[in-house]
Amino acid sequence: MNTYSFLKIMFLTLMNLGLTFNQPLSASTVMAEYAIVQKLPSNVQSQPNGKIICRITKKVTISVYHFTNSVNGLGSPINGWYSTIACGKEQIGWIHQSRIMLTGKYHSAP
Repeated sequence: MNTYSFLKIMFLTLMNLGLTFNQPLSASTVMAEYAIVQKLPSNVQSQPNGKIICRITKKVTISVYHFTNSVNGLGSPINGWYSTIACGKEQIGWIHQSRIMLTGKYHSAP
């Protein structure tokens, strides 16, 4: 999945959650951070409090995504939920911050 596809899916997901933006998300507003799944098992969901798309059963490191809309200051996590591709690169899911520990180590978004 390239950066454009990732951002497009992320933007549409956020719109489905009822969030609006005064400007589109751009690659410069997304950061990927490594997080360790601490509480097991942990569900990754299709949207916050949504359908379970996969379950993490081992203590693993995943990527979670931070974004910020510089116009209105909206950013992640959204109500404690981080987006992730822990279920596979073609499927964006959400994991709650209570299930993970952020490492402070950042890397390029997909």
